[in-house]
Amino acid sequence: MSSSSDPTKLATSTIPQFDGTNYKKCSTVTVPVPGLARPIAATGTPTATEIAAQAAWDEKNDKALGIIQLYVAQNLLHLVDDKFLALDAWTAIKAGYEKPGVVGAFVAFQKLFNAQLSDSSVLGPQLNALTEQSNQVNAVSCTIIISIGKLKK
Repeated sequence: MSSSSDPTKLATSTIPQFDGTNYKKCSTVTVPVPGLARPIAATGTPTATEIAAQAAWDEKNDKALGIIQLYVAQNLLHLVDDKFLALDAWTAIKAGYEKPGVVGAFVAFQKLFNAQLSDSSVLGPQLNALTEQSNQVNAVSCTIIISIGKLKK
């Protein structure tokens, strides 16, 4: 995410609504989130410049948070409605949806298992695609335990 961009400059027509199934697509949209640290330190009396910087930061944060809240589906608003910082809202979404669950793991494995190489295409890009699919399968952080009971005759 960009920390120096202005959320008011974002073309909101390019933002898909996040519904929980399209994290990968939504994560490619750059919603400008202000920097990690607030401009004013907690010690001493702030200068006029620091106060102005804080006001600008607060405005950008509020706009970015508003954009995030507008483009989250109603049933997922609980992830972001109690957040005051755009970065916290984005982090909450990311924590819940960045890695695929069991269905995502199955789809990634199925793509890898069904991949075919073509004699008519250059081999390098095909191998890169296979490597990427393999990395997606390896990145899944879910464990599947298969239990087979005793069979009766």
